[in-house]
Amino acid sequence: MKTYITALLIAILFLSGCSSDYTKSFENKGEMDHLIVQKVVDGDTSSENKTRVTNPDTIAEILQKGEGLGAEKVSVDEADKAKEAASSYYTFRSYDGSGSPVYSIVVLSDGTFLVEGSTKDSGIMKSTDPHEILLDDMKQLADVNF
Repeated sequence: MKTYITALLIAILFLSGCSSDYTKSFENKGEMDHLIVQKVVDGDTSSENKTRVTNPDTIAEILQKGEGLGAEKVSVDEADKAKEAASSYYTFRSYDGSGSPVYSIVVLSDGTFLVEGSTKDSGIMKSTDPHEILLDDMKQLADVNF
């Protein structure tokens, strides 16, 4: 019995040490005036694979899909390498009237999310598990057929 309890405690310590962070909640997501969805294939973009969403409720719902995912913090270089390695990915960038994106969600072809807020201090969060169904939901909300 003592061996069983010791093994259980070691397993709990190991699992808690492996726990990940979570992508944060986006503040004021309902105040975004537009969101650009762009599909990137082999590093190339085209106007046929780009759309704009202007409904604030839809924008908020799309951004909400990137919140609370199990994730780990990665560097810009690591995120760029992940995008380069992917055959394709979607970007979801929201704007509040300024020229710079406030929030950015990149979803790689395997369903891995790269989530970045407006402050560079928060870094980029990379999901620890793929979420292909969430990507499908986001594309459906944005009425994306590409």
